[in-house]
Amino acid sequence: MPNCVNEYYTFKEGFLVYTLRVINPYFSNCFNCKIRVHSVIWVATLKLDTAGHFVLGLSMKSPMVNHDAKYIMHMMKEVKHLPADAIEMYSKFYREFQQRDFDLDTDKKLFDWSAKQTYFALGNMLKAAALIGIDSCPIEGFCQEKAEALLKEKFGVDTDK
Repeated sequence: MPNCVNEYYTFKEGFLVYTLRVINPYFSNCFNCKIRVHSVIWVATLKLDTAGHFVLGLSMKSPMVNHDAKYIMHMMKEVKHLPADAIEMYSKFYREFQQRDFDLDTDKKLFDWSAKQTYFALGNMLKAAALIGIDSCPIEGFCQEKAEALLKEKFGVDTDK
């Protein structure tokens, strides 16, 4: 993992765990960190230039959030330590939620839903930062293909998950 990724914050919401990676672009071993990110974003580059830190909010893809994913079972069994009857109940609820209630039947739909969940977390983080006097600004305009390649090659992110 590159030295510019110097903090990780992981939190649980339902069955999902979101990881926010805090990047310190002034870290001594990561002089080119901002330049790397600049190469994939096309809006708010001036905000990035003046940022002391920036946060990457990563959304999970369908292999991790589909109702029958091993990850979901891992969260229920090993993280939440739910009893078997609760796992059965939540599994049924989660399956019905995805298949019947929200029609999340494609990888694209599952990723879009996962991204919305990540937005909830990032929105709460931005509000919390404002409440304690930290100026913050979200940046979304980027090329997804280039951003995923950068995350994989330079930041060690498994972009298949």
